[in-house]
Amino acid sequence: VDGGKSYNSPTGLVSAPTRIVFDGSSFGFGNTVFNDTITLTEAQVSSLQAGDIVTYDSGDLLSIGGLTNGDSYTILDTPSSTTIRLEDPNNLGNSITFGNAGGGTNHGFTGETATVTFTKTDGRLESISVVEPGFGYTSIPAITFAGVEQSLGSGIAPVASIALDSLGRLDRDNITITSEGSGWSSLFGT
Repeated sequence: VDGGKSYNSPTGLVSAPTRIVFDGSSFGFGNTVFNDTITLTEAQVSSLQAGDIVTYDSGDLLSIGGLTNGDSYTILDTPSSTTIRLEDPNNLGNSITFGNAGGGTNHGFTGETATVTFTKTDGRLESISVVEPGFGYTSIPAITFAGVEQSLGSGIAPVASIALDSLGRLDRDNITITSEGSGWSSLFGT
C-alpha cells in the first residue's frame, strides 16, 4: 500500500543573491555612470547576461537619472568585461541613457532569487527540485528548513546544499542532501 508523498510540500525560497554595489554618484566620461553604461567590477559583470532582470536600488538616496528605485530592469548587453547596459522599458532593444548622477556611493542591483520545491516522505526530506535557478549568486546560498513537527520536539532539520553553475545560478544537477532530517508533518524551506 502506498500512502503517497509530498503532502504539504510548498515552494521554498532560497536566500537572495549578493547585491551588486556601485558608486552611482560617479557620473560622466571615465566615471562609473556614463551615457548609457554602468561600470562594475569584472566579477560583478561576469554574473550578468543579456536578458537577466535585476532590481535597482539607490541606497535610499537620489536615483541615477533614468532609473527608479525598486524597479526591475533587463540587462541589454555587456559591452565589455566591466560594463553593462540596461534596456529601456519604453524603447525595447535600446539602452537607457542616464541623465544625471545619483546620490551616494551605495547604489545596487540584485539578481533574481532562486526558488525550490521540497518533497518529503514519512517526515523526512526526500528530494529538492530547482523551480527557478535565479542568477547573480557569487556563493552557495543558504537553505534553512522549518515546519510543523509530528509531535512536540520531534523535528530534526534536514541539511542540504545546491551548488552553483558557472553563470551564478543554482545547478539543478548538483543538489546534495546530507541529512534527510525527521519528524515533520509539513516541511518548509527558506
